[in-house]
Amino acid sequence: MTYDLIAVTDGARQRIGRYDRYDDAVAARGRDVLAQLAAQGGWWTRAEHVIVGPGVRGSRTEHGFCTELGVDPGRDRAPTAADMDEARVWLETLHQPAGADA
Repeated sequence: MTYDLIAVTDGARQRIGRYDRYDDAVAARGRDVLAQLAAQGGWWTRAEHVIVGPGVRGSRTEHGFCTELGVDPGRDRAPTAADMDEARVWLETLHQPAGADA
């Protein structure tokens, strides 16, 4: 069985990749969230994804994800490298495979 990682933007879907393991699809999702955040210059970003693969509804179960992160546009200064690093560390911790050491 495989897992398809799909980005959802304004209702349109674009497949990012196909993975043999769910954890690999989740990790790739985290990398795509960071890429989207970087493309926005670190400002607030909403990133939506669906991982399609085995689950409680069969082999094509949709596992939805939505993450909002980044610097509030109302803040008095632009996003920094430290803001981006903080987002990266948070996502890596969030997307760490079950049972892995923190």
